[in-house]
Amino acid sequence: MLLREQLLPHLADLYELTHETVHLAVLRGTDIVYVNKIQGHRATRSPSRIGARLPAYCTGVGKALLAFDPTRPRLPSAGLPARTQYTLADPRRFREELRRIRQDGIAYDRQEAAPGLTCVAVPIMGASGRPVAALSVAGAHHRFEPSRYAPALRRVAFEAARALTAAKGRQAAAPHDVSRPSAA
Repeated sequence: MLLREQLLPHLADLYELTHETVHLAVLRGTDIVYVNKIQGHRATRSPSRIGARLPAYCTGVGKALLAFDPTRPRLPSAGLPARTQYTLADPRRFREELRRIRQDGIAYDRQEAAPGLTCVAVPIMGASGRPVAALSVAGAHHRFEPSRYAPALRRVAFEAARALTAAKGRQAAAPHDVSRPSAA
C-alpha cells in the first residue's frame, strides 16, 4: 500500500502524458500483482485490475521486472503455459527476450496476456539497483504504437525511482520513536 501511495502521482503523470491505460505492478513469486491502474479513454479489454495476478512471463510489467531482478524465480525447462497464441512459451526464446529487455531497458507484451492487447513497460529501480515495481502503458493492438510511449515511460520511471530513494532517505533520517523520552 505504501508503494502504491508513493507512486500514484507518477502513475497520474504517465496517464497525463499518454491518455492511455497505465499500470503499476509488483513481482510476487512468478506472478505480477497489479497495485494500481488508471483507465484510458480508449480502454481495451484487459485482464488487469487492481489486485489481479498474472504470470509474469506474459506481461510487459512482468518481463520488465524479471529481466532486471537477479533473484528472479527459475523458469520451468519444459516450457511456459501459453495464455494466447502469441505468448513466448519456449524458455529459450523467453530468456533471449529477457536479455533484449536488459539491453534496451524496455519490455513489450504483444498480445501475450490477452488477444488484442499490447503493452510497453519499464522497471522502477530501487536504491539497491533492483526493480521494486514496473510501469506500463497499454492499448488496443490495432491502433497502439508501443514505442511511441517509451520516452514518457522512461522519464516517469526515473522520476519515480528518485522519489522512492528520497522517501527512503527521509525515513532513515526521521527519529524512530518520538513517543518515548530520551534518556539524557
